[in-house]
Amino acid sequence: MLLIPEISADSFRPSTPVLLACCVLGCMALVSCATNGPVGPFITASATIQLPANLPYDEAKQQALQTAEIHARHELLRQFLDLDFSRDDQLERRATADPYIRAQILDLIRTGRISSRGIDDNGRASVAVELSRESVDQLLVDLATP
Repeated sequence: MLLIPEISADSFRPSTPVLLACCVLGCMALVSCATNGPVGPFITASATIQLPANLPYDEAKQQALQTAEIHARHELLRQFLDLDFSRDDQLERRATADPYIRAQILDLIRTGRISSRGIDDNGRASVAVELSRESVDQLLVDLATP
């Protein structure tokens, strides 16, 4: 399995201790869903996080949205790595072995656009992140050329 320390709470927001506290206290429930967009122009991943009950609303909202974004980007990375790189090789194996490929993939995931972000009436924060198929295809072409 590909270990990616670069994609963490530190990569996106500076509030890692609070995010970890929320996880440890069990204040959030992750419901992740993703839609792979091979037919459409985008690959999309989304995540939904319950707002922590022990924090003021504005802080809970910010923490839940940040955590949902991180989970959505992780899901986007998983989908990207599941793409076939060639007939005999999966991209994840090449990314694990080659730091250059890993860096290129992580840069692409970081540039994913947030397509929706919000809080629903049940106190859940949802974030969807998308990558254009064009940018994914271009990176695959770049990585395929020696």
